[in-house]
Amino acid sequence: NINSQTLPTVCLSAIAIASNCVNDRPCITKRCISNVCVECSKSSDCSGGEYCDITPKGGNNCKPKRTLGQTCTTDNACNGGLSCIDQICSQCRDDSNCPSNQFCENQRDILVPNICSDKLANSLQCVGDNECISGRCIGDICIQCLTSEECDLGQLCDAKGVCQSIKPNGGSCNIDIDCISKRCIQNICRECNDSSDCDTNEFCDTTLTYTCETMKEIGSVCELNYECKDRCINNQCGNCQYHSDCGRGQFCKNFPNVCTQKIGFGSSCSFNEECVTTFCHNELCGQCDSDINCRTGSYCKNLGSTRIPTMCVPKASMGSSCNEETVCVSGSCVSNVCTECLDSQDCPTGEYCMVNIDGVNTCEVATGVGKPCETNEACLGLYCVDNLCAECRTHSDCTPESYCRSVG
Repeated sequence: NINSQTLPTVCLSAIAIASNCVNDRPCITKRCISNVCVECSKSSDCSGGEYCDITPKGGNNCKPKRTLGQTCTTDNACNGGLSCIDQICSQCRDDSNCPSNQFCENQRDILVPNICSDKLANSLQCVGDNECISGRCIGDICIQCLTSEECDLGQLCDAKGVCQSIKPNGGSCNIDIDCISKRCIQNICRECNDSSDCDTNEFCDTTLTYTCETMKEIGSVCELNYECKDRCINNQCGNCQYHSDCGRGQFCKNFPNVCTQKIGFGSSCSFNEECVTTFCHNELCGQCDSDINCRTGSYCKNLGSTRIPTMCVPKASMGSSCNEETVCVSGSCVSNVCTECLDSQDCPTGEYCMVNIDGVNTCEVATGVGKPCETNEACLGLYCVDNLCAECRTHSDCTPESYCRSVG
């Protein structure tokens, strides 16, 4: 019975592209997709440990990656960590690809070039300084150094007779002589430990390099106050944060935060503090913004000029001629003459007629809650209760949902 016998194992020819398959193994390309042998287009199409061998005539196959010393055409053909150098899978191109205690062996007559090898001890044969632990290859033999003068430029001879590269500021160190700055503090090469080690107008950059840097000008990006000639405000060097930080006739201008001379009449402005006059009216510096900015007997007039947009102007005296644009000292213009008001109907909206300290009837601005008063008219539609403007006298003056109560 043939089914009960063990069949011999035999080598079968791989099947071609476009042939039917069940898995990757029988295909010459090592790829079986939807039960058909297909070629690869990139190494990621292949299984782990394989690469896509792309040929000019097609028929790309997945092949096992090449090991150290084997021939190659691309880096993808080499095992992880290896590179294709001069068509050979190699470990390194130069010493920078190797650990610090090894060198790239690419100048010696060996079977496998471009590999990382351990640096050589004293008395062993060498080709270059880079091959020796001591950093000195003299007469094709590794020897130790006695003084730093025997080492290359930028190196020093350490206590073990090894030429070591002098460490830049910010590099690790053991003793002062390891550093280009001759200062090893807390195992870090430093030009400075704090700004007191630096010259005037310099600061110690303790974030990375520990070097003395020139203090930054106003407007420069910063993180800490000591980086700036004045201070660091919102990550920008400046000399003020508030208007009060500046001298007389100056304001604190943002971005950068710098004290700037105030601007005069008619200049474009954004806020009052920018203006010499202290008033920014409709984005122009003026003398006033409202009547309350002017002295008694004057009012704030909008001149409509870009040179002087607003100015405090004396009110027209009693008996002077007037029109709808005139502001009378009495507040009342009757028949084109500034006269005393007879009642509040003679006054502009928001004002009421009262007798001033000179015994003259004048129009005065009505006030709000809590302000002194003598009549209800003085309270802008409110009530005068015990000589103070109030919202109500009794509960009936309030809405049904509220009640009248003294808050004194």
